[in-house]
Amino acid sequence: MTDPTGSQAQEIDAACQRLSLAFALHADAHRFAELGQLFTEDGALRRANGDVVVGPAAITRSFDGRPASFHSVHILAPVLVEIVSADEATGRCAMLVVVHESGSGSPRRMAGFYDDRYRRIGGTWKFAARLSTIAIPNA
Repeated sequence: MTDPTGSQAQEIDAACQRLSLAFALHADAHRFAELGQLFTEDGALRRANGDVVVGPAAITRSFDGRPASFHSVHILAPVLVEIVSADEATGRCAMLVVVHESGSGSPRRMAGFYDDRYRRIGGTWKFAARLSTIAIPNA
């Protein structure tokens, strides 16, 4: 297949943008099973602390330990998507994450980037990898 152009490229870009937003919204709403399903079976997530977790079930478990009193808000810049093929793309976006645990004082802010690899499987776009890099730990 030739490289995607025109409307197909726009569809790929939009799907990758939606995937990034879905990750943030699921994380902030404590919908961790849905968050895990955004990844391919061999998908990898590098967490802000540097831990790498592989596979939807392991990614879900890595978030399950968050107490209900832990709150986060992800603020994302639009993703710059680079299309590799009709079924693969990469992307990068800036993020600011505000986290707070009830009763623990002031919220913390972290600023950095998500570097992503996307793969279409069965017509659905998923993360093959999402790598968090914190550039400013106390933004």
